[in-house]
Amino acid sequence: MKNILFTLLLTYALASAQDDYENFIIQIQEDEAGTTHKIKIDDIDPNGSTLALAGVIDSSVFQLWTIHKITAVEYMLDEKTVSSYHPTATVTITSLDPYQAIPRTRIDSPFSITYNIAGIVTNDPNAQEAAKSVIFDHRIITYADGAYSAPTDAAYVTHDHDPITENGDHTINNIISQLRYPGDVTTSRGEETFSIYANPDFGVVGASLLASQRIHIWPIANGSFTGSDPSVKYAVPPVLTITCTDLYPESNTYIRYFKTADPLNPNTSGIIGNHNQGSAAPVNHAWTTDLNEHITEDGIYTLRLEHSTVFNTLDFGSAQVTIKS
Repeated sequence: MKNILFTLLLTYALASAQDDYENFIIQIQEDEAGTTHKIKIDDIDPNGSTLALAGVIDSSVFQLWTIHKITAVEYMLDEKTVSSYHPTATVTITSLDPYQAIPRTRIDSPFSITYNIAGIVTNDPNAQEAAKSVIFDHRIITYADGAYSAPTDAAYVTHDHDPITENGDHTINNIISQLRYPGDVTTSRGEETFSIYANPDFGVVGASLLASQRIHIWPIANGSFTGSDPSVKYAVPPVLTITCTDLYPESNTYIRYFKTADPLNPNTSGIIGNHNQGSAAPVNHAWTTDLNEHITEDGIYTLRLEHSTVFNTLDFGSAQVTIKS
């Protein structure tokens, strides 16, 4: 057996303050007697590298975990199998959203996946069949309404489970999410995981995951506002109440106002009541904004609720308000 010492590279970002999380790696390995051993590597910085303390005897699984210090909720961020004798793989997912901790996108926006395979035996007719391929696996998990994650034992749907027989880069572009809520697909939320597995009879003991990457799929936001009546002439501009659901991360949601007769006049147009949604997952939010601070001229104004994201700007609806002193 070959004992391999290697450096495990950690590169990830957390959705919240780094100080709120404690990070660690678990190495899972079986000895010659078939006993499974778990070795925990503590005090892992958010970025950097560390040495596998037990080395690698034939094959080991490494899991990257983080735990929230206050809630004690644990999250497994990544898992890889390392050995001296089976193919290697990497998986990368990209979308229009540049967020790096866990890739994410909106249910209506496509994403792409690139995976690289190395070490498949292509020129030895005497090689084991399992040495000639790996498995590409695509799984889908639908979250409960309003949830931001799935239970550890959540049911999943296998969309693809296919052999790969060639080394090199493979890219699938413009993937549309397969999540489908009954009734309204725009409210779908969940995750899709793309993995490369070694075939189990290729000497891999226990887990055979070579590489994996998941992407969060978030719903399309919706919203409305109240407080203005087009049949009323207001001496003082009214206070508006804005109510929104599933605001996308890193988005801005605001009232755009403009004097209908002169919409480009910077003195009678602009945005007010902006809410910057900066958390890692969608949120529901309600707030108020006072038009009196911005509209100072009499006239008929158009008010439009907009939601601006990395994908596009959505129009949640408009109303007119008449100001007459």
